[in-house]
Amino acid sequence: MSEAWRRPDDPELEARDPYAPRGNRKTGWAAVPGWQKFLLILVAGLALSIYFTGTQPYFVPSSSMFPRLQEGDRFRADILIAPRVGPRRGEIWVLRNPTPEDGNGPFLVKRVVGLPGDTIEVRDGKLFIDGKVLPEPYIEEGQPMLYTTKPLKLEAREYWVLGDNRNFSRDSHEWGAAFRENFVGRGFLVTWPLIRFGLL
Repeated sequence: MSEAWRRPDDPELEARDPYAPRGNRKTGWAAVPGWQKFLLILVAGLALSIYFTGTQPYFVPSSSMFPRLQEGDRFRADILIAPRVGPRRGEIWVLRNPTPEDGNGPFLVKRVVGLPGDTIEVRDGKLFIDGKVLPEPYIEEGQPMLYTTKPLKLEAREYWVLGDNRNFSRDSHEWGAAFRENFVGRGFLVTWPLIRFGLL
């Protein structure tokens, strides 16, 4: 039989050419072994379970965190693991509003800039931690702070939180330090709008 007339599933042709088309060869998802399918489904299920039970959706009602978070953004916060670890400098957190009567709702979204034991001061338009200027690449350039604060040392379980849009944010510079027990979750993923989808 000439080579041109061999069937695609001819065993002699397959023996010489492993890439030759085979009539009963499984491809794609059908080719995945059963135990691997089970493992993939299990991992996907666990990931979705953690996502929906270990995170909480939040809405940004103002421009106080501009430019990183903009008014109308939606994001999810880790309420499962991060609260056990605790806030770290530079992270964005959801915390209970210490002055809910101000009209901003029960929760606030702010950035942690001061940790227990730090001495906080604002002068010359800049934020100082223990006498040194804190580098803040997340703040819009050319926007110095228009207020000042006297040096204040944070006690245990006290944190200093500020909005990135410093001159248009109600935060620690108005009502003082935030206590550890008032932190709800760490923002980690912007979900809307899709054009700004990504990790915080």
